[in-house]
Amino acid sequence: MLKDQNKYSVLVIEDNEGDLALIEDYLMDKIAVPDIVRARNLREAKLALRDQGPSFQVVLLDLSLPDKSGEELLNEMNALCRDIPLIVLTGYSNTPFSIRALSIGASDYLVKDDLTAASLYKSIVYSIERKRITLELKDSEKRYSDLFHLSPQPMWVEDLKTLQFLNVNAAAVEGYGYSAEEFLSMSILDIISPEDITTVRETFCASGQSQGLYRHGIFGIRKQNGDIIKVDIQSNVISFRESPRGSCCPTTSPNV
Repeated sequence: MLKDQNKYSVLVIEDNEGDLALIEDYLMDKIAVPDIVRARNLREAKLALRDQGPSFQVVLLDLSLPDKSGEELLNEMNALCRDIPLIVLTGYSNTPFSIRALSIGASDYLVKDDLTAASLYKSIVYSIERKRITLELKDSEKRYSDLFHLSPQPMWVEDLKTLQFLNVNAAAVEGYGYSAEEFLSMSILDIISPEDITTVRETFCASGQSQGLYRHGIFGIRKQNGDIIKVDIQSNVISFRESPRGSCCPTTSPNV
């Protein structure tokens, strides 16, 4: 079987010589030239991460080290690894703790007695890929957040069924006079002029809508000071906080 020719830099935190030798054998069985760095305890692991942290693609952690163990060790290592996948290798099969470990931030939880070259390699590859996707998603969400909040155009996010405001940018707060807290306690119907409420419900509410993502219309908006201005509201359906019901509604400058 052909070995993986990609370069993998692995930090193995393990104080048992026999377990370390087995892990190294498994890595070399599946990876052509693994770059393996060993730490025998938490202190050495900290030094390795301080000196070579960005170069590591994955960390393999034994949960029983001479200077720290268990959940306390996992919490500290999770904070140190940050964007590096952390795979737990342990001699103890403990289902509740394995679930706890994953909730804390471990990428995987492997029992040494069940470990094989194939299972270790698969865990490493999957963990690296999951971390890559997660980081890309975070970066994408940050870019969206920056575009939304820094846009000079008033924008908000609303629920398509209730029309409740879910998010609002600074330009909307400045342009319409309501605070962010006031926006989030209202729906779009609270700021629409009374004569436009029925049309707004028909245009933006999800009830009965099954086709098309883009909606727009010119409506009267009541500012916080009571003034009514006409704006062209343009809406697209987006996914917001894992819900497909969020609708991003940028509003143009008032029509003159």
